[in-house]
Amino acid sequence: MKLKKAIPDLKRYSSSELVQLSTMAAEARDYVLATHCAIEAARRRERYQRAILAPLEAADLPGIDWWPEAIEAARSVRKTTQGNHHLYVVLLDGFSKDSRYGLYVGESARTPERRFANHMNGKHAARHVRRLGKCLLPELYAHLNPLSREEAKALEPVLAEAFRSAGIRTEGGH
Repeated sequence: MKLKKAIPDLKRYSSSELVQLSTMAAEARDYVLATHCAIEAARRRERYQRAILAPLEAADLPGIDWWPEAIEAARSVRKTTQGNHHLYVVLLDGFSKDSRYGLYVGESARTPERRFANHMNGKHAARHVRRLGKCLLPELYAHLNPLSREEAKALEPVLAEAFRSAGIRTEGGH
């Protein structure tokens, strides 16, 4: 089974195909695909749920429990300009209270991929991203990029507050 870049509509997949997808997510440490598999597993019969979730549990890769709220919060933020600045959102893993996962919201003239690499390499790195950063979550910011520098600076705290208001632990966004 070959996985396309975008997350497919998992409702159409058989339970055995979902087991394959969850295995792929576990092997690739794909937090978003793991989350989608976990969400779809919850809609299945219990014996299928266990089979779908087993690879994720073995890899210690639970789904992101607040994912639907994060999508809704991100979609509530809109841009009005074009430019060469970017907002980005990083998944943080390592919290213990309330939820294992959190978010970091940032703004940069660099692409999100380049800025994330800089964080991970220690270049102008936020300590939360350097220590706890796992991956970018383009599903939460791609609709906003690129935008003007002024709007990027203005929307960074707005996006972070939208996540916080949804009950998601969020760092950055200043």
